[in-house]
Order: sequence, then C-alpha cells, then structure tokens
Amino acid sequence: MILLLGCVKTGEQNVKPYVSIIDESEKPSKETHFSKADRFGFVCMDPLAISDLNLGWVRPHPGPFIWGKIEPERGKHDFSEADKVVKEAQAMGLNILATIWPYAKWDQEKWGSIDRFVEKRDFPELPSSRYKPYDMEAYKEFVRALVERYDGDGIDDMPGLIKPIKYWEVINEPSTGFANKLKGKNAGFFKGEAEDYFEVLKATYEAVKEADKDAKVLNGGMVPLPPPEDVFYDFWNEVFELGGCNYIDIINFHSFSPYKDAIKLKKRFKKYIYDKPLWVTEFSAGDEYEYTEALKSFSEGVERIFYTSYRAFPGAPEDLIIGSLIDFDGNPKPSYYAVKIMTAIIGNFDEVERMGEETYKFRVNDLTIYVVFTGDFKEFKETLSEKVVVIDIYGNVNFIDAKELVVSDFPVYIISGDEEKLNEVLSLLKEIGKFSSQNYKKIKEHFAFRFGDWGHKHDEYAYTSGYGWIKPHPGPFNRYFIEKEKGIYDFSTCDEGVR
Repeated sequence: MILLLGCVKTGEQNVKPYVSIIDESEKPSKETHFSKADRFGFVCMDPLAISDLNLGWVRPHPGPFIWGKIEPERGKHDFSEADKVVKEAQAMGLNILATIWPYAKWDQEKWGSIDRFVEKRDFPELPSSRYKPYDMEAYKEFVRALVERYDGDGIDDMPGLIKPIKYWEVINEPSTGFANKLKGKNAGFFKGEAEDYFEVLKATYEAVKEADKDAKVLNGGMVPLPPPEDVFYDFWNEVFELGGCNYIDIINFHSFSPYKDAIKLKKRFKKYIYDKPLWVTEFSAGDEYEYTEALKSFSEGVERIFYTSYRAFPGAPEDLIIGSLIDFDGNPKPSYYAVKIMTAIIGNFDEVERMGEETYKFRVNDLTIYVVFTGDFKEFKETLSEKVVVIDIYGNVNFIDAKELVVSDFPVYIISGDEEKLNEVLSLLKEIGKFSSQNYKKIKEHFAFRFGDWGHKHDEYAYTSGYGWIKPHPGPFNRYFIEKEKGIYDFSTCDEGVR
C-alpha cells in the first residue's frame, strides 16, 4: 500500500497532508488510470508483477522466438507457441522486446564435433548446442519469416495481431560463453567468440531490416560491467572493431547500477556507441535507494529499463532474491514502494535534464517533476508553481505552498504544474494505493505455505515460484563435504543454499 500521509517541513511548521491515509475498507479498483509506464518493463511474462507495477513492456526470457522451436524442420514453421505469447502480451496492452535465438538442432548438427555444447541447460527451452548457424542463409530466411509475422504490415501477419513487435534482440548475454571458456567453464548463452557473434548480429540485422525497415535491433545484453581488465571488454571491443555498431540500433546492457554503468560504458566504447540510445534490459538493485538512483541513468541516454525481480521464491539466483520487491513471506519491501512511485510518476516522461550534481528535471505531459537527491534545490525553486506535490520514495505525500518548501528526507519528488493537474496526480496516487492493497492480497495468496518443493540446486523445478518451503535433496548438509578433515568445517555450500 502506498501511504498518502506524512509531513514535509515547510517554514516554521509542519503542514497537514492534503490527502488522508487510504481507507483499507474501501473496495480496491481492478486497475489504475495511470497510463502504463512506457519507460519500464519486466523480464519474463509475470502478469502479477507487470500489472501491479503497471509496466508497459515485457521481455520474454528466454522467450519463444527460438529458431528450432519455430522451424523444427527446414521450411516447416510452427508459430503456435510464439503466437500465444504475443497474444497474451497484447491482451495486457504490452509492447514486446523479443530475443531471437539462432539455434535449430537440424542446423547445429551440421557442425559435427565442434565445441558447441554447454555442459548444463540453464533453461529447458534452449538447446544445449549454441554455436552460430551453419547455414546462415537458412537462418536469415527464418528471421525474415519471424519478423514478417509480427511486423503489423498486413502481409503474412499473425491473425489477430494488434501490437506489432518492433524491437528485436540478438541472443542474450553472448559474451558469457567466451568469458566462461577462458575461466575453464563450459556455460553461457552462446558458444562462439566475438567474430562468430558479429556474423550472427550482421545476418540478423540484415534479415530484420529486409522484413521491416522500421524495426530496431539490439545487441545481446552486455552483462553487468566487470572491472576494466575483464575479458568482457575484449569480446565487445572486437565486435565493435569488426563493425558491429553498424548492425545495432540500440545499445543493450544489463546492470545492478544503470547510472554508473551507462557512464562507464560510454567512456569505454565512446567512439562506437556515442550516437546510440541505451536500454537496460535486466536490472535489479539491493535496496530502495539503489532502485531510485536508476532514474539518473535516463540523463545519460538510457531510454528504457526492464526489472528482473518482483517476488522472492525458493531456488532463485541470489541476485534476484536480494533484488526482489516482495519477500519470501509475501510482504512488500521498502524497494517495492520506491519502484511503484518511480514507475508511476516518471514512467512516461517526455524529456529529462540533469540540473545539478543531484537534481534531475523530468517533463511528463503538462507537469514538471524534479527528483532531488540532496538538500540543495534553490536553482529551480523560483520556477515552481504556486503549489506543489511532494512525495518521497515510500509514498508519503504532501500538497503545499511552494514558497514554504523545505525538505528534510531524500530522495524526493517535487511535482510542479497547474493546480487542477496536481489534484489529478493526488487522486491517481490514492488509486495506486488501492491497487497496491489489492495486489498485496494476491501476493500473499500466491505463496502456497502448505506446500513445498524438493530438488537439486540446478533442477528446473526448484525455480518454480509459489512454494513456501523447499527441501534440498540430497542437500548440502552432509558431514562428508562439511568436515573433510576432522575439526575443520567448510559451510560455504550450505551458506549458498541457505542464502
């Protein structure tokens, strides 16, 4: 629930909040009247997360746009699974960022005994053979057919297509296979090296544009940026030196700190990517402040951000548990409110400007919204409307005279505009509170506390959300592994499982 209460210090006294706390007895509305946040999306099709956060985009992961799933035999296409995902997304009013996977068993087999298999299939949808296509022209034919089906031009479109797919990503995190190989590991989303990925990127781009000249192509997400000497940079530097940026419309990266990483990325690859927009297609953070700081990245050229974590569930990777907005018991964390506020208030901004070291100005329709991370906002105080709405990252709201504005807790949003528009904002914020209350009940019900799951660490079933318990089997609590030498204990494996 977003609380519409609290005080902002103004002059010599505390001003009584304009709106009151939400009446929990009121029947919650089924949806808010906030437009879906076009600047934010979610990784994976999670209807509860997407509707609760009111997001405008989805990035199905790994998704159904896999060559071998759609074309299991050369020349024979089955779009049924992809159609189902597209129809579900458009029924929710969502735009899709689609990931293309260039793997088909019948094509991969032609490579013979080349090093193309990963040791373990991290996603059951993806095959274990993950090298570049053997028959690149056959692959391009598939891409053209795929893009044509969902481009919305009325030619060979999916029956019932309403929201075309205009954004295509070429594999996910393609540098992981190369990086893991140098570390002696056999894992990753792509088994090739930089030159191989460049070939796939170029072929995909050309085929996408042949089918839909208006479509945009994103590189496979750059994983969270490592230290400067990491092989990650070697991989992407070679892709760019080969001319990779000629086949990328939008630079795509994954991050735990989009603002800092956007700066690093532009500094490292400036001559290649200086004129391209940025998308963060995987993002989670450790707390509410780190989540809110992500909005700074919009001033560095980031256009959209996709969240990866909503609720914690047994067996999830550690970063998704830490970054979850809902804990294991179904209770919203402080970061839940911070994300709700951020997506609602600036989720459809038109322009952004960095005004100072810690102040950002967003234009949203007829409103001007200042996001202030420190106490000095005198540079814009004179430009505020007579009254302003002030809201912190936890949802505490005040409607006050701008001339008396003094804020003590940061970060904070200061919304300036016509008084009628500000009253609309207050009403909509109250509506978000009702919607949050309703979804809080759904979240609590979503976890089956009478049921549990058993499985190995990497068992795909251990990643199923909804269980309230887990029984690791056989589990790490084995004396043989913990006490290999008498009196010397190693709990690292146990600790990993518990976390």
